[in-house]
Amino acid sequence: MCLRAENVTVRRGNRTILREASLAINPGELAVVLGRNGAGKSTLLSVLAGDLKPDAGSVLLDGRPVHKLGANDLARRRGVLLQEASLQFPFSVEEIVRLGRVPHKTDTDEVESRIVDKALRLCGIQDKRSMVYQKLSGGEKQRVHLARVLAQIEPAANNPTSTYLLLDEPVSALDLYHQVKILETVREMAHNGCGVLVILHDVNLAVRYADRIAFLAEGRIHTAGGPEIVQPALLEEIYDLSMLGVRDSASGELYYVPQLNHQNVSGNLQNQTRHTMENQNRRRLELSAAWKAKKSENPHVRIRDAARELETAEATLVATGLGEEAVLLRSGEWSEMFQSFPGFGKVMALTRNESCVHERKGVYSPASINGTMGVVLGDDIDLRVFLGSWHFAFGLKETMKTGVRHSIQFFDRHGTAIHKIYETPDSHATAFENFIEKFRAIDQGFDFDLPIPPAQEIEPENPNVNASEFLDGWRMLKDTHDFFGLLKKHRVTRTQALRLADGKFSHKFEPSATRDLLSSASGAGMEIMVFVGNPGMIQIHTGKVANIQVMGPWLNVLDPDFNLHLRKDLVSEAWVVTKPTVDGNVTAVELFDSKGTMIVQFFGRRKPGIAENAAWRALALGFATAGSAA
Repeated sequence: MCLRAENVTVRRGNRTILREASLAINPGELAVVLGRNGAGKSTLLSVLAGDLKPDAGSVLLDGRPVHKLGANDLARRRGVLLQEASLQFPFSVEEIVRLGRVPHKTDTDEVESRIVDKALRLCGIQDKRSMVYQKLSGGEKQRVHLARVLAQIEPAANNPTSTYLLLDEPVSALDLYHQVKILETVREMAHNGCGVLVILHDVNLAVRYADRIAFLAEGRIHTAGGPEIVQPALLEEIYDLSMLGVRDSASGELYYVPQLNHQNVSGNLQNQTRHTMENQNRRRLELSAAWKAKKSENPHVRIRDAARELETAEATLVATGLGEEAVLLRSGEWSEMFQSFPGFGKVMALTRNESCVHERKGVYSPASINGTMGVVLGDDIDLRVFLGSWHFAFGLKETMKTGVRHSIQFFDRHGTAIHKIYETPDSHATAFENFIEKFRAIDQGFDFDLPIPPAQEIEPENPNVNASEFLDGWRMLKDTHDFFGLLKKHRVTRTQALRLADGKFSHKFEPSATRDLLSSASGAGMEIMVFVGNPGMIQIHTGKVANIQVMGPWLNVLDPDFNLHLRKDLVSEAWVVTKPTVDGNVTAVELFDSKGTMIVQFFGRRKPGIAENAAWRALALGFATAGSAA
């Protein structure tokens, strides 16, 4: 699903406004278009909105030509806010916002009022609902029209169809406070599943709020990708203006300041820019040499461990191969990327955290992505996807002893790995190569000074929790997923919750017994489920485990299509946890590190509507009582 312009060309007389421009607006992301005046930004927005038919190319809304949609259908699916929106009649603010509900003919008064109230609140004008529009300031008028558009695309009930919001300079007349509030509002809408396109002139706002940025120059898409594509050299090329990048010492983020005296740019600025580029190149060469030395010293060293020893991020070590074995891919096009994964054939999918690695071979099923959330439901590869953490992507073509191996690797903004897809002998190598070329970023530059991730803190416990009420809520659970809401309602951490329920719904046992648990499940031929995750991905294995080995600090499952590597020494707590559901109790074994972060979960094989395997429950609870450390 997306709103897509494909090779769009727009002419006015002898002048070409857009030239073969292609851009996709994906549900769940905020895309920003930047460029000089006259670059074609507003024309591109009008074409995407279906208000202007291109002279060549096409515009598709979820696969359907936008100009073939009926007016009401189109109005319910996409809302448009233009730079100028005049109104001569003395309507009140609320009346104008209610105009957005006109395409929704079946609204009840209650539904319409609820949606209008929400739009007024989101735009911060609920206290002006009865005022006459003409008496408002310019900025207030702009927020009224934004509220109207938000009300227009709000579905009256749960609706699986996607919606899109197209905004042409929505903050141009707003003060700094309302610029931030409006962009935070539309970003939240995007991350809740709406596809949002915003035209801006402020580069720093774009970098701060956008999931994806596209630069238009002379009617063409010059460069597109994640916020990391914004660099002084690119800005100077687009705007013909020297730019200075200033890094915030606290957040590590870069802010861009124009050098207004273009004709007399100081030698200091030129030297600073050159010095920055030289430092980046020097940093790359140093890291590349150090990484090669690590691999030469220990051919089996894991890149994550090497990055830690070299005091850098894993993504920076990958980026040292740019131009050779690595290709930087466009950021933000995650949903479209997922649709290509089944074409790889049988691959190895890898998801890990600091303490555990989960490797599963199989073929990707088609993904279902809704906003920043998604699932891949397959018998082999089973994933829960959280795209809000995704930032960088690389395609690699590495020469191994066994031959060439392709992989696609995804990282967060700090350069920490989220998910990797490796070629196997049963993969389609050409599909990997085609994927890498399709999503290759135009700018292959990379910032080797990524922001340092914040130190992981132990989440404080709630000293005022009502334990009796909390346990009553636990007792009334109907679904395992309701447990997260229960924790949030009572403001307790997961490990605090387990301690509150100790002896009732939870039982602590020695982490060292995990090997015996897996061995017992293996000996019984029992099918289990193994969940390993990080902030951007949860990967699940369902099936039997057979070959269980201990190698140094690692507890391993080494089966043909499933490998698990668990650092035993990093497991601080182990619990057997029972959660009531409408299908009966569900029993989990949960392991945590010293910070209270979940490392891995084990379940008996189960599906909604089917009771838990009684043998698994007996096995897990047997460890909880016989091997209890409490």
